[in-house]
Amino acid sequence: MRLIARLIAIMALTLGAVPAWSAPSFLVVDLDTKQVLHDSGPDAPRSIASITKLMTAIVVLQSDLDLDSHVLITKNDRVSSTALVVGKSYTRRQLLLLSLIKSDNVAAHALARTFPGGEDDFINEMNRIANVHIKMTNTHFVDSSGLDSGNKSTAVDLVKLVIYGQQFKFIREASDMTSVTLGKRIYGTTNRMLKAGWNTVVAKTGFTNAAGQCFVTIWEDRGHKMVMVILGSNHRWVDSESLRLQALAKINQ
Repeated sequence: MRLIARLIAIMALTLGAVPAWSAPSFLVVDLDTKQVLHDSGPDAPRSIASITKLMTAIVVLQSDLDLDSHVLITKNDRVSSTALVVGKSYTRRQLLLLSLIKSDNVAAHALARTFPGGEDDFINEMNRIANVHIKMTNTHFVDSSGLDSGNKSTAVDLVKLVIYGQQFKFIREASDMTSVTLGKRIYGTTNRMLKAGWNTVVAKTGFTNAAGQCFVTIWEDRGHKMVMVILGSNHRWVDSESLRLQALAKINQ
């Protein structure tokens, strides 16, 4: 798939075709110069699916909770298919890794449910950090996993989120991991561009029928650190490679 994506993107650039992206909303910024390299509909609110889990991780990490404490998985946590077993306990560290790397919805739900004050306080904290700390003015969260289509944001706001998230060593390290091990099972990352060799600093994928295919990342390329947000795509890996090549072309002009 990554070879096909790269070939399509290169052909579009070489032949002067219509840019090879399907996403209605995206934003690419050079973080070194603050230059907007490409954008389309950056202020349009859209459902963001599992991009939500970046904020979930930020809340847990910023709350300074003990990552080695155990969380019991209950029937109420089973909001979708999962690597976790109801009735078994896992550390918050394991749940965070599963949430960020495998994008496990049950892990994200359990992290919110066991937050001091409960799930409602966790969601309130997500919105407080978004609005007060990160200045995300067009963002609202209603759950911790992103399954709810009411989790909405814009490409502009998500650039702020990814930049904020890079301060956390845990998020940076998880973003660079190709898999996470749970017992005897190994679960691969949902980020195909990491497997394709991108020098990733922070990354998260997301998909629901309401949100389409989503992808956010900070990556380093040819001496530049850049941030990319893609929302509502039909082919996010084609889009991300095409936008990467377009961004590099503009930087080299």
